[in-house]
Amino acid sequence: MKRFMLLAVFLFPFFAVAAEVSLLDYGAVPNDGQNDLAALHSAAQHCREHPDTTLVIPPGVYEAEEETAVKLMNDVIGGVYGNDPQRVLYQPDFPHVRILDFTGAKNLTVRADGATLLQHGWYQPITLDSCSAVTLRGLTIEHKRPPFSTGRIIKVDSRHYDVQFEERFPMPEDKMCVFLMRMWDPARRVFTGSEHWGPRGKALGGNRFRFSGKREPGELGHYAVAQHSAHGAACIMIRNSGGIVLEDVSIHSHPGMGVVGHRVQDLTMHRLRVVPRAGEIVSTNTDATHFTSCTGTLLYDACQFEGQGDDSSNVHGYYQTVKEKLSDTRCRAYVKKQSTLHALSNDCPLPGETMELVSAATLKPFAARKVVSAALDEDGRSWTIEFDAALPENTADCQLMNISALPKLIIRDCQVRTHRARAFLVKTRDVLIEGCTIENSTLTAIHVGAEGGWDEGAASQNVTIRRNRIIDCGGLNGGPGSVSSIAINVSCDKPTEPGLHQHIRIEGNQFIGANTEAAIQVQGADDVTIQRNQFDAFKKPVRVEYSTNVRMEGNTGLKGEAVSCL
Repeated sequence: MKRFMLLAVFLFPFFAVAAEVSLLDYGAVPNDGQNDLAALHSAAQHCREHPDTTLVIPPGVYEAEEETAVKLMNDVIGGVYGNDPQRVLYQPDFPHVRILDFTGAKNLTVRADGATLLQHGWYQPITLDSCSAVTLRGLTIEHKRPPFSTGRIIKVDSRHYDVQFEERFPMPEDKMCVFLMRMWDPARRVFTGSEHWGPRGKALGGNRFRFSGKREPGELGHYAVAQHSAHGAACIMIRNSGGIVLEDVSIHSHPGMGVVGHRVQDLTMHRLRVVPRAGEIVSTNTDATHFTSCTGTLLYDACQFEGQGDDSSNVHGYYQTVKEKLSDTRCRAYVKKQSTLHALSNDCPLPGETMELVSAATLKPFAARKVVSAALDEDGRSWTIEFDAALPENTADCQLMNISALPKLIIRDCQVRTHRARAFLVKTRDVLIEGCTIENSTLTAIHVGAEGGWDEGAASQNVTIRRNRIIDCGGLNGGPGSVSSIAINVSCDKPTEPGLHQHIRIEGNQFIGANTEAAIQVQGADDVTIQRNQFDAFKKPVRVEYSTNVRMEGNTGLKGEAVSCL
């Protein structure tokens, strides 16, 4: 027995060391300007094949370059796919090149404090598919040639405007793709909300382009930011995984979304930063983060978001359309708006999950059914569901919402500034948003919505929004009804049903206005408390429509004066 114990003590350090590997072991050398893609692929393969591994990526810059990914970038910017390249890139079978593919990894820790992944071309840098207990810490992700181009507006007339792009953004000699042009005021250092979708540009030589479209004279000298893409592969794709932690991860650029999660159980983001690289004004071209049909808890803790081309956070399930009723208890369903399947995955439910039956016209739930079985159809874009009880006789107005795949959401101590669209777009239940500072979002800062047009829901319940500071949001593009700070609303054909959103508390916040119509909108809700908030510079602090049991008390101006909210 003593000899066995001595052998175990002797071997323990060996096994502990064996579980830790370094990217340097696979031939990578930081800061040497050479291509480290082969080493990154090999290290990821080791992590896939060996559970309980710690991968160490020492400080320094590691470069990834692959021919097809570089060609993809050049083709998109050069207009090969037109001005809407997501029609090609945003497909489940598009062959996006992966860099660190951790598919199937278990009990993995990636320690990358001080490490930067520098991409030449467009990739899906991090893949976490069918993983469990994975922590990614410290990594910074960016591009050598960012997926956007920045220049100054140097001429404005009634039908055209000229943009002189900076030399560090080499432009094609004849044409280029501009999915969206966003305008940035260098004096105020904010995106103004002024936009130009899909402008056609004519090369004038010397990195200067002329675009058809009217701009205001006051925009002369503003920056124009040409975003060359929208949706495609995510920077960090998380699917069918659980127990994921992103800690001190920074995303400085990406041609699509930052972090996308689908069917994720329990995800923690500590100090995630989706912010521009120093000297830039854009981070991701679309959402910073986007999560669909998740379970457990999604935690945003002390995260920072800035400069992205769409929402900082969108958390939701999908309204599924009943495509065909097959029997009293069986139907074929699908998500009508295929472009909203953000993780390029289906939304087939699991046995035992509960689905609400929802009116497509009003989004009002009217029944619930438990899933007995569900299976993908041959096309992979629809699924057949067997329920535990009969469906309505007529399913023409019936949609399905999987309320078992709506996560608890906690957003605390986060900072958001100068970006396009909403900071936090919420379509889930059991929500806490507290201690955040949101400044210069071009749309409403916090939007608790059910959006039938996007097939995104559900209506929310048990939402607390407290002790946040919201400054100058809304601006020229104020979102639902020109609401700057918080919108509780329903978007559908008949948005007049009260009580879709339930049990909402808005308390102890500070709203500093951009002279929008209102700070808060309450629509389609029941049991709403708005108390002890401070308001400044709004034509109407609170607007209430189609709602019941809305209570307001103790709200004041910034100097303590009483404020009438009705």
